[in-house]
Amino acid sequence: MAFSMTMLSWSLIEYSQKFKAINEYDHMRDVLKWGTDYLLLTFNNSATRLDHIYAQVGGGLRDSESPDDIYCWQRPEDMSYDRPVISLTTATDLGAEVASALAAASIVFNDKPTYAKKLKKGAETLWPFFRNKNRRKRYSDGQPMIQAFYNSTSMFDELMWAGAWLYYATGNQTYIQFATNPSVPKTAKAFANQPELMVPSWNNKLPGAMLLMTRYRLFLNPGFPYENMLSRYHNATGVTMCAYLKQYNVFNRTSGDYLLSLYFPEGINIYFDNVGGSMLDAALLNMKVHGRIALCGMVSLQSLSSSSQGINNLYNAIPKRLRLEGFLQSDHVHIFPQFLEHVKEYYKEGKIVYIEDMSEGLELAPAALVGLFSGKNVGKQVVRVANE
Repeated sequence: MAFSMTMLSWSLIEYSQKFKAINEYDHMRDVLKWGTDYLLLTFNNSATRLDHIYAQVGGGLRDSESPDDIYCWQRPEDMSYDRPVISLTTATDLGAEVASALAAASIVFNDKPTYAKKLKKGAETLWPFFRNKNRRKRYSDGQPMIQAFYNSTSMFDELMWAGAWLYYATGNQTYIQFATNPSVPKTAKAFANQPELMVPSWNNKLPGAMLLMTRYRLFLNPGFPYENMLSRYHNATGVTMCAYLKQYNVFNRTSGDYLLSLYFPEGINIYFDNVGGSMLDAALLNMKVHGRIALCGMVSLQSLSSSSQGINNLYNAIPKRLRLEGFLQSDHVHIFPQFLEHVKEYYKEGKIVYIEDMSEGLELAPAALVGLFSGKNVGKQVVRVANE
């Protein structure tokens, strides 16, 4: 429910004019207030410190033959069986999501200062509760009535999500400092590029959290000390968006050379090419004078399509005095140890970010291989055979 209220708030923030145009804005605010009023009752919102939060009323078990909320769906007023209230003293993910919902809603209700202040206070009261390392635990752990259908698999994505929303609601730098602390996205696997982590849901806030912080970078441009991590969030969000565009194939795509000009307005010094075709063509248009291109592969020429695309922009190599040279790894094996030392440091500093398109299970290997030649993967195609 808390996630639904957060997303409803985000919709009202982004598309308020659309809702007003169809006369649904006030109605949706009423729905939102019903939800946030409920959430304010799940903890002592008048307190300054919390030691518990109410997590769930009722619940159900898989394959149950006794009346419960799953076995027998009824109106609340017709439920005659016991519906226990679950109270938790450790609920990092749930506390963070409730705080996110209240913080986001406070922005929607900024025309009602008293209520907005109450929502922000509630969100900020929850912050030390779910941030407390002694209370760091998923809300579903050890709770069979929750685990059956709403098992939580992580909590650091909710922490990133809460930090972003609390910053937007309050302007307090403490929250964005936390959300951009390198240890948080690392533990949340924000840059793992695993397909299941690129899909937003009640159990995965990573795409939403990184999109929120990408907007922060684009519109407010905070610079140091946030720029490094915000740029990584921005890149990860771009990969996620591109993955969706490619999967659904219903959007017009901007030509690659234009996108490169946006990311490299001063031109490209060095381009390492494994693709050829349209990728190399786009790079040729955006190279700097005296730029260098290492030619290591031409996978586009091995495409499954009947007609492979040739190079149309090679003329640019003349006025830009470009150097194009073939590259074989075997020529440079002797300096690999030095290369590895440099790259390890660059990776630790976040200067090098790699992207993997992970397929789970050996049975998906044939499809993953075929996908390489039709451009389905985003990043390096990897097939995980086992988790060990």
